[in-house]
Amino acid sequence: MPDSPSVNRRSEKAHAAILDATLRILSMQGYVDLTVERIAKEAGVGKQTIYRWWTGKADLVLEV
Repeated sequence: MPDSPSVNRRSEKAHAAILDATLRILSMQGYVDLTVERIAKEAGVGKQTIYRWWTGKADLVLEV
């Protein structure tokens, strides 16, 4: 029987991609130009995925 897709594994990948994208954008352009929309695009996720874990960019930056 094949393994079923793991929602947790997918969530972990999305979480890591969001953190990586945030760090990349911060290092290249700084906090002022950082937006949730840009992070979502860079990470390949929807904005709602970001808001699932963080209330906004400030909370996300604090975690990074």
